[in-house]
Amino acid sequence: MIPIQKLLSSLERFQEKIIENNSQIDQIEKRINQLKKQLEEIKDKVQKKKDEKMKIEVQIKETELMIKEEEEKIRKWEIQLRESRKFREQKTLIDEIAEAKREKSKLEDEALKLIIKKEEIEKELKDLEEEYEEKQKRAEEEIPKLELELQRLKTESEENHQKIKEIEKNIKEFYPEVSKIYEELLKDSRNSNMKIIASIEDESCSSCNVIVFADIRAKLYADPNSFDTCPNCGAILYVKVEEDSE
Repeated sequence: MIPIQKLLSSLERFQEKIIENNSQIDQIEKRINQLKKQLEEIKDKVQKKKDEKMKIEVQIKETELMIKEEEEKIRKWEIQLRESRKFREQKTLIDEIAEAKREKSKLEDEALKLIIKKEEIEKELKDLEEEYEEKQKRAEEEIPKLELELQRLKTESEENHQKIKEIEKNIKEFYPEVSKIYEELLKDSRNSNMKIIASIEDESCSSCNVIVFADIRAKLYADPNSFDTCPNCGAILYVKVEEDSE
């Protein structure tokens, strides 16, 4: 029969491994989500910039059509002006031509601004596409490695859970009194941030750091089959021995 303190030591060790694994799993999952989020964000920026470029191109085409309309007006009215023999009609045509030329000049300025804006957008789009390619490459290299490590940690955690179940079964079979205390501590929500199995380190409980009475320490050190609980926090106490270390 395995001494109770040996079982408690193994139980705590595997619980600590699970806590460590869960912490690593959490960090890896956050990193994977971060990489995917970064990729999605830059992808959205690329699409928005493409939409912006398309909108500018439509505006440029519309402005160019309007310029052609003004050019057509000017051409038509200049023909009429050359053929006209009436002063009043000539004056009206001259005014119309002048107004059309002003409008054409204004539209050409707008078109030039739109073209410059389009060139700026194209440069920004190129930079974003390069950034996306870089982030995509990084994600494609890093995520599979992270997922592989994530699976390894989850498998290891499952194995540790199974080992804990085996230890709990041994404790329940051979040390029912300890098992009863252990199960009550597990159910008590007040112990969620406290260790329910604690070793004695520097004469203190490793859960609450309060010094353990000398008679309890003496009993635990003298008999590996003995057990007790911390008078302060209620954790099940054990003492570490050399053969417990991995």
